Amino acid sequence: MGNAEYILGPAQETLGGVLFLLLLVVSVATMGMLIFGRPILWYLDGQKKEAVSLAIATVLVLVLIGILVSVILILN
Repeated sequence: MGNAEYILGPAQETLGGVLFLLLLVVSVATMGMLIFGRPILWYLDGQKKEAVSLAIATVLVLVLIGILVSVILILN
């Protein structure tokens, strides 16, 4: 993102904003499918306990990674 203007040239305000939002939506949708795809399939197949456990475990791991990265950034 920092070199986008250098690579793509000067951006128009409207087009740049639309492109940024489009990339954000695609990223969020992809991560949502990766994180919650399997638990949703398990839940719909009747494996509700396993689905909820996997979803909670995945979110907790992501939170722990976020905390670890934050601590590393703060200490540096």
